[in-house]
Amino acid sequence: MPRLKVAVDVDAWFAENGWSPGRSAVEQASAFVAEAVEESRRCGFPVVPFPEVFVIDERGRFFCMHHTGDYSMGTGKHEAMIGLYDSPMQDAEDFYV
Repeated sequence: MPRLKVAVDVDAWFAENGWSPGRSAVEQASAFVAEAVEESRRCGFPVVPFPEVFVIDERGRFFCMHHTGDYSMGTGKHEAMIGLYDSPMQDAEDFYV
């Protein structure tokens, strides 16, 4: 994945990868995870996927609920995607009201 630096880059990446409002990729994501787990098993290092849950609150803030902790990804899809690979995410606890 390229480093996304501005909103236009985020929108272009979403479009290039088939993402659009209302799109559901649940089946494709499940198939990808199953394929990755099977491939790792065949290569001799079986992995177990850890679930990550991405949530958006009523203010448009994105959070990652991860097995290592909960993190703020930013506000809005652009900030969340740019921040994903650009800087460490902040602990979600800093944003609780």
